[in-house]
Amino acid sequence: MNIKHITITIVIFGLNINFSDGKRSLYDLRMDSVNCSDSGLYGKIDCGVEEISPTVSTIQLNFTSTKDFYPLVRIAFFYRYTTYRSFLLDVTEDFCDFLCDSKPANVINYFWKTLRESSNFAQGCPFQKDNTYYIKDYALDMSEFPPILPTGDYRVDVDLIDRTDKTTRIALIQIYAFIKRKSIAELLWS
Repeated sequence: MNIKHITITIVIFGLNINFSDGKRSLYDLRMDSVNCSDSGLYGKIDCGVEEISPTVSTIQLNFTSTKDFYPLVRIAFFYRYTTYRSFLLDVTEDFCDFLCDSKPANVINYFWKTLRESSNFAQGCPFQKDNTYYIKDYALDMSEFPPILPTGDYRVDVDLIDRTDKTTRIALIQIYAFIKRKSIAELLWS
């Protein structure tokens, strides 16, 4: 999947408003909660959400490893109709190959620009025993999202799986969020 920037031009009463190159977000995002669980085989994880303002929340996460491992990352998006149902994307990518640039990881790359600045995951692979890996003050960059998402409740599952056997879960992170498209007035005066 090759993600490209989309330019949207809105013409209202002779005013041209351009949203391009990720400079302005078409959405407001409210992260309601983050749930984390670990298998106990690879370490201990804890996480949470910190609300900065009504439309800005950040994710905090700590994972202390008790053994070396090479993680696969499964990212799945869900949209809530009456229950959460699979939406748009469910993909598994090799995080170590991504860090080594040996294989492109399109979905990880989509979030990597802001995640790299908020974490210590770029230390390399394998993830080392007795290291603490963290995400501190990570906020999703909504300007990178496509202009077609419906308003509503979403869940993003980030499943870390051991690459050596591909069946053993290291940890599961579930992010619950509400996305709302901005109105024309909000876009004009924000």
